Amino acid sequence: MTRPGVSPRQPPIHIRIRFLCLCHLVALIVHRCAPFINPRYRSIDEIKKWKEDVDPISRFRNYLEKEGLWSQDEDTQLRSDERLEVLKALEAAETAGKPSLEEMFTDVFDEKPAHLVEQEEAMLAHIAKYPDKY
Repeated sequence: MTRPGVSPRQPPIHIRIRFLCLCHLVALIVHRCAPFINPRYRSIDEIKKWKEDVDPISRFRNYLEKEGLWSQDEDTQLRSDERLEVLKALEAAETAGKPSLEEMFTDVFDEKPAHLVEQEEAMLAHIAKYPDKY
């Protein structure tokens, strides 16, 4: 069972649009890690074609615009707003301290599944074996 607020059901469309826009923005921010949009690995023409014809986010946005559910103005405003939010979140994450190792196993599920219990035990045993590395 997942924690409250982590729903397996589909979120409303405005949440999905926001999520897709954030995904696209993150991909642009870390473009050096995404070979499909990096000129180091692809030609500019190939990147442009991919963004216009293949990119699922662009295709979805174009569909919403054709259906009258989204506009270029809304897209521009959302991207601007979300860019600021992402930059604030990045800054907060960079200045925050590291979470405890145990949080890796408690942040999603109310009760830890067996495979996570095993992984946690293995991690703790590894840390106990090599304490000078942690």
